[in-house]
Amino acid sequence: MRLLTDLPPGPRVYRASGLTPRQEEVYRWMVGFRLEHDKMPTVRDVMAGLGIKSPNGVCCHLGALQRKGLITG
Repeated sequence: MRLLTDLPPGPRVYRASGLTPRQEEVYRWMVGFRLEHDKMPTVRDVMAGLGIKSPNGVCCHLGALQRKGLITG
């Protein structure tokens, strides 16, 4: 997985980028993880970092981010 773009800092960027607030939260968390660890997070990392209870929940967010052009699979 690869991040294609970074969101500018600030609140409510999701409106311009077509993201829901939760998708923006997931994406920003992933960007921060990538910067801190120099690797992309695993599904389990995202689950733990954002309190998502199932791998399917993470996969739904990743699918939405991919469809919106922010990540590639």
